[in-house]
Amino acid sequence: MIYNQKNVEPNEEILFRNRKTISEFLRIVSDTNPEVMVLSIDMNNDFYYKSCVVCYRKLVEIELKFYSVNCSKDVDYPKLRYVLKVFASNETGSTWFVIFDKEVEKVIGHDIETVVEPYLKDGWQAIL
Repeated sequence: MIYNQKNVEPNEEILFRNRKTISEFLRIVSDTNPEVMVLSIDMNNDFYYKSCVVCYRKLVEIELKFYSVNCSKDVDYPKLRYVLKVFASNETGSTWFVIFDKEVEKVIGHDIETVVEPYLKDGWQAIL
């Protein structure tokens, strides 16, 4: 267990004490400045993944089959889901965010199938 130097309270307890729900976080952000600017998108990683239809977690590919480690079962028809890592900023600061599936759809205005098919066919130039 790691302790901070100013206090004998474990860092893990401090993190849990300061934890906020998503609605609390959104209220805090909207109270300061609701406008957030995306400064960059991490293009070094895929912008989608193949997920389990039950648990939504990323699948492992084993010998041309997909397996859900979380559900401990094979998945015949995986669901594609968005995952974008973005660097965003507002007047209070900047940080990296990971945005998933439906939220990405709202931001870019296209479902995953509309974007992935041209990307797999012609690469980034097809969708940029």
